[in-house]
Amino acid sequence: VPSLCLHLGVACSLFRPPSPQPEYSSWPTVHPPALARTALAASDVALIASGTAALEAALVACPMVVAYRVSTFTFQIARALATTRYVSMPNHLMPQPLIPEFLQGDADEIRLCDALERLLNEASYRHGMKAALGHIRQELNLDTNRLVVDALVQMAGR
Repeated sequence: VPSLCLHLGVACSLFRPPSPQPEYSSWPTVHPPALARTALAASDVALIASGTAALEAALVACPMVVAYRVSTFTFQIARALATTRYVSMPNHLMPQPLIPEFLQGDADEIRLCDALERLLNEASYRHGMKAALGHIRQELNLDTNRLVVDALVQMAGR
């Protein structure tokens, strides 16, 4: 895709920028953890592989696809303990889950590319997800200090 620009956000405190190599100019631009939210806010879509990153993407209303792969042992334990169908935080925070999730073997390049391609090519789908993600930010944008004070005042009045 000629107008496609790839950015790779990393969530590692040991991040070291790659050395410039002009022969790899089509490779993704790599961003340190401090710039992850800025990169997500500037993105049309994102492929996310972390719970925290999915919430970060939701807070800037970046349409996304979520992929998780863990060891088989870890997955079996998680599946046995899970009480929900969804793993990404944005899906838990929306009235109706909209974020495509691909777990384990389902997180292959064909499924992920198809899901990302749909987000890129279907503007109504992408804008609908963006609008739904915008509601998450509104829901979480609370004056928590005021809520705590109100609760303490109410408790003191009992």
